[in-house]
Amino acid sequence: MSDRDKLNYALVATTNGDFVADYPTNMSKMKSMILQKILPKLPKESHFRVITMEGKKLLYKCNGIHFYFVVADDIVPIRVGTKFLELIDRQHIVVNDVQTLLKDQLAACNDPNNDQISSLQTKMNSLREGMLVNIDKVIDRGENIEELNRATEEIKYGSVDFERGTNKIKWSMRKQYAIVLSILFGVLAALALLILFVACGITFQKCKSSSSSH
Repeated sequence: MSDRDKLNYALVATTNGDFVADYPTNMSKMKSMILQKILPKLPKESHFRVITMEGKKLLYKCNGIHFYFVVADDIVPIRVGTKFLELIDRQHIVVNDVQTLLKDQLAACNDPNNDQISSLQTKMNSLREGMLVNIDKVIDRGENIEELNRATEEIKYGSVDFERGTNKIKWSMRKQYAIVLSILFGVLAALALLILFVACGITFQKCKSSSSSH
């Protein structure tokens, strides 16, 4: 984040209006405005709210005991301020130096590397730029969209022709297989008939005589 695109100021106070800590400590006007003009008007039960100001927004959270405030530039996503408030709410009661806690968490939340969504958007932008560079290279080589589409169509039709050719080969092989089986059956039938003629004679007289003698 730039100097005009970040969380600027944080303050912790009790629901009774007692000041606990703030950071940075040189923003006395903002501190006075929050403690004297804003906090007294706020409900003291647990809630979260965003107050818009000129070029800024004030995000705050109340847990029924403490108020946690953070001032952010208007362009800063609300999720960043919300994350900060949640961290302070969980950690401030277990630390002795609340001011240092505010300082450290402001720095952490202002670091774009700690914002997963922002990091993902950066990666997406990098990928998009890489794709645009590749497209430019394709155009520079003269491979325009129409040529690419034509090549795609040729591949598609080539695939169809290949499939048709494969089906023809399969049909031809099946046909040849059927012819071979027919010839084999014919040869076996002729061989059986020849054996029968040898054993019984052409007129089957030998087989008939043998049957009569029994």
